[in-house]
Amino acid sequence: MPDTDGAPALWLSDEAVDGRVLDELHADVGRTGLWPVALNREGFTQPVSPNWPPAPFDADAVLAGWSTRCARRGTDHEYDGCETCEAVAQIPRSLPGGSFAADRDQDPGRTAAFVARGQLAYAPYLGLVACARSADIPTALGWDGPANRHDHIGQYSAVLGKWEESYGARVVALFGASLVCSVARPPRSIDQALGLVAEQRAFNPEFAGQCESVTLHAASLVGTSLWNFWWD
Repeated sequence: MPDTDGAPALWLSDEAVDGRVLDELHADVGRTGLWPVALNREGFTQPVSPNWPPAPFDADAVLAGWSTRCARRGTDHEYDGCETCEAVAQIPRSLPGGSFAADRDQDPGRTAAFVARGQLAYAPYLGLVACARSADIPTALGWDGPANRHDHIGQYSAVLGKWEESYGARVVALFGASLVCSVARPPRSIDQALGLVAEQRAFNPEFAGQCESVTLHAASLVGTSLWNFWWD
């Protein structure tokens, strides 16, 4: 374990890294206590956030508050064997960017490394963050991606922590206003994903709002190993 006396710390690579390094470090988190994250070196001049430790936010309370201000975009319909939604749910997610369609739960470390590999074109540098869980990485680094929303970054870590427990989600890349998570235990059906859609739309209404239909959004989450969020 890193000798940081319980405080968060960041080690940042001087050069771009390759996928093999990611494979090793993501597999070794349990032993080292260091969470790998792909970065683009922008906005990470300080070793850790001056506002650490994060405030003890409750994820459900945070989501409830955000939901009240999240305007619903587009139109939706009830899912009842819709052929379009079924087609979206079956699309293979083996496209560039590091996603794949999983028909069973995956190893969190291997999934994180796989997804992180696909982000190196945007975030080629490696950060190693000493903190309790992957969800705390944005707060430990003082990341300001959702700055226009004027929320405490610890609120985002609280929600990410909920998803880390429920879906095996891990923060694997931060660049600009984008946050990328790997997902080891994604929803297996549209019905299972519908509740998650509401949470994602509250968490990131700008990006999630690009899905015209709530049901289509749910279909896109079925079996996918990658969640990509972006704030305007």
